[in-house]
Amino acid sequence: MASSVAPGSVVDGRYRLGRLIGEGTFGAVYEVERLADGAAFAMKLLKDETASDAQSRARLRREATALSTLSHPAVVSVTELGEDEGRMFLVTELLAGCGLDAAISAGPPAPLEALRIMDQVLGGLAFAHAMGVAHRDLK
Repeated sequence: MASSVAPGSVVDGRYRLGRLIGEGTFGAVYEVERLADGAAFAMKLLKDETASDAQSRARLRREATALSTLSHPAVVSVTELGEDEGRMFLVTELLAGCGLDAAISAGPPAPLEALRIMDQVLGGLAFAHAMGVAHRDLK
């Protein structure tokens, strides 16, 4: 894998990167296709500037460990934690839909829809907290 990744790149010889889903301080999340069977997943890849940083690598390992202990409809499931040419990646299920920011860009949701959304978010958080996992980056 080249030092910079972009849609169309192949990671670990098994996943083709698709569209960029989101980006954070230390990683970027892409939609990916597993080449063996065409299945779609999400992949978080450490960015070039954090790929060799020990703290970023440890953080991604902790995230994978925490997610793998949780099984809840509001929490993504982990498929694998891997590394390709020094860059760590985390593969999870790919969720359909849009982010909350996109959902409310046209204006606030109707009260019942807002309650439904918050019930899902808080249900996932309550479950994680009950399992001893605290979310540090809720958006």
